[in-house]
Parts: sequence; structure tokens; C-alpha cells
Amino acid sequence: MGLADPDPMLRIERFVQRSPIDGAESSQPTIAYLGYDREYLYVVFVCIDLKAGEGRARMARREDIFADDRVGIILDTFHDQRRAFIFLANPYGIQADALFQEGEQGIDDVLRGQAPRRGDSPFAFDTVWHTEGLRTTDGYVVRFAIPFQSLRFPSRMEQKWGVSLVRVIPRNNEFSFWPHVTSRVEGTLQQIATLNGIQRVSLNRNIQLIPYGSFRSSRGLSPTEDEFV
Repeated sequence: MGLADPDPMLRIERFVQRSPIDGAESSQPTIAYLGYDREYLYVVFVCIDLKAGEGRARMARREDIFADDRVGIILDTFHDQRRAFIFLANPYGIQADALFQEGEQGIDDVLRGQAPRRGDSPFAFDTVWHTEGLRTTDGYVVRFAIPFQSLRFPSRMEQKWGVSLVRVIPRNNEFSFWPHVTSRVEGTLQQIATLNGIQRVSLNRNIQLIPYGSFRSSRGLSPTEDEFV
């Protein structure tokens, strides 16, 4: 897997545990990059594992990744703190996606792939997106390319979304987020970051299987300083 130069993309670090030690620094370093072009939102996760031989990953069926190490992005595209898209992948790029409804099921249960006590499973949501994953000697790298056609968001020139990134390390029962999403506060979406700067993206709702392009053509996001602390 040949990753292109991520310099134009927004770099994110400082993942913080939600569990097992709420508020502690993640036990393993993670660097993520966000960028976009007219058709896709791109995410790259560079996941260092100081005990890479203990990492868990299988070539599995889609949405059968919940025993594996995994990374993901949470997108509240209407910025209403009510619902969000969740995109997850294991170190081989095997996918799971969900539609999270605040108050219907806890974020921990969703990230574990657990079925709700009532109502439809959040994983009944399925859409088209693209992933690549590569295990390395010191961890793994996964990249996402999420078509804007596969999302729902307001029709306006510049988008304002809620966003959070997550890394799950099952051997430690560890869930780490950027920004910190504490279990001491009820609700998830009110705690995530605000993402500004996505402009003039495709609003075509026809979902298609389109090969994604080079990261070299992606545009950087432009958050204000206080929105990404």
C-alpha cells in the first residue's frame, strides 16, 4: 500500500482513553490525517503498537471485526448531536459501518458491535466506501475514502460537522478517542469536535462504486484553533 504525502492534510494526535482509564493517554501512539477533495473525505490512521505481535486482526467478513484491533471515524453531519455515521475498519481494512442514534444505545456497545435491546441494529446501515489496510512491524496503517455521495448532510456551501476519531485495542479493553469522550458525561455527540472547512463538495445522492483518487489531490481542512484542542 503506497500512501501519498499527507502534508496537505490535517494531522491529529493526542488520543485519550475512555476506558479502561478514563482520561489517560492512549497506551499506544496514534497519528491520524484528515483531508478531502470534491468527491471524498479521506482519513489515514497510523497506529503504532509497541507490542505489535499481540495485535489482533483477521481477514474476515464485512462487519465481523469486533474481536480485532480497529479504528474509526464518527461523523455528525447535521451537527445536531442526535445521530452520526460511524465508519470502522480493522488493520486489514475490513469494514463495518453504522448509524448511531444518541440515547438509543451507548457508544461503547456500538463500537463493540453489540445489538441493542430494542429497535434496529445500527449496523443495519450499509453504504459504499473504500478502505485499505496494511500491518507493519510496529503496528498498522489504514486509510479510508468515504464518498460524500454515501453521506447525508445539509445543502450549503460550507459544511459544519461534528467529528471524532477512535481506536480500539481489544487486548487492553481500550477505547481511545480524539477528542476525549469521557464516560463521566452522559452522551457522546455533545463531546466531539467541530469540523469546519469542507466546501463545494458533491451533493449527488446517487451511490456508485467509484475508485478513489490519489491523496495528492486532496485538500486540507481549515479548522479554527479552538475547535481542535
